[in-house]
Amino acid sequence: MAIQSLSKPVYVLLFALGSPWALASQTIDVTRMKACALTPAEIKAALRLDVRPGVPHNVVEEMPSPGGKSFYCEYAYTSPNYIGFIGLRQDWLPLDSLAKSLAELDKFVVGKNEAVSNDPDKAHIILNPNTPNQMTLYYVRKNVRTDVLVFFNELKAKEMRPKLLKLKRVP
Repeated sequence: MAIQSLSKPVYVLLFALGSPWALASQTIDVTRMKACALTPAEIKAALRLDVRPGVPHNVVEEMPSPGGKSFYCEYAYTSPNYIGFIGLRQDWLPLDSLAKSLAELDKFVVGKNEAVSNDPDKAHIILNPNTPNQMTLYYVRKNVRTDVLVFFNELKAKEMRPKLLKLKRVP
């Protein structure tokens, strides 16, 4: 049945409740997600760090909502006198509990949480004063919250921030 043939009250009801087509376009299919969603080349292009291929890890901690799923990957790199890593975590959250789940995840944020102005994903940068060599970029796309955690030594936070914002966004 084409939308043009729907009566006005039915069309309004579909709009008010959210049609299945609209809901499907608001979610990311969890079966298409993978832990190591970035390649070493993509990381090097943005952060100027030579990283080894990512190593996926099982995340067994409790999710903030039933039915959620976490993906985590760690990319190691070495630089003079320092071994660092980049962690990529993606939390797939059911759409019906998305707002509550995001609020639960925000409870774990420690440090200065700065919104990135004019960012299409409304990203935030987190700087923890207790660990000045750590920076986290997080954002939400549809029903997936992504956190990119970078530990660094020789790079100062001021220099790392613009590089981190250039990193390819996943999913």
